[in-house]
Order: sequence, then structure tokens, then C-alpha cells
Amino acid sequence: MEISTYSFSVDGIFYEIELSADGYKRFLEVMNPFMKAGRRISDERDQPTPPSRTEGAPGGF
Repeated sequence: MEISTYSFSVDGIFYEIELSADGYKRFLEVMNPFMKAGRRISDERDQPTPPSRTEGAPGGF
């Protein structure tokens, strides 16, 4: 039986869990109503790094 690692978070705490394909399917079935009711937010790692200073902006703060 192949086992894979999955990550999820609740209340800002990140978890990893090892599940079989059937276990992951059951996990998604249980979580699906909550995920549909919620909204997806981006992880900081998904965002490009903003420039350190806007071109033409005064200062060097």
C-alpha cells in the first residue's frame, strides 16, 4: 500500500499526515463541505516578493 504525506492547517497551525489513497479520499470527503463554505487564501510563498522601493518614490526609508 502506497502512503503519501499531506499538509493542512487549522487555526494557523500546520499539520502533516501520512495517508493511503483511500484515507486521503475519506479525508477530502469529510473536509469538502468546510472547504466549499470557506475561501482559499494564498500562502506567502505563492506571492512574488514586492520591490524594496517603488521606482521614483522619494526617500530611502
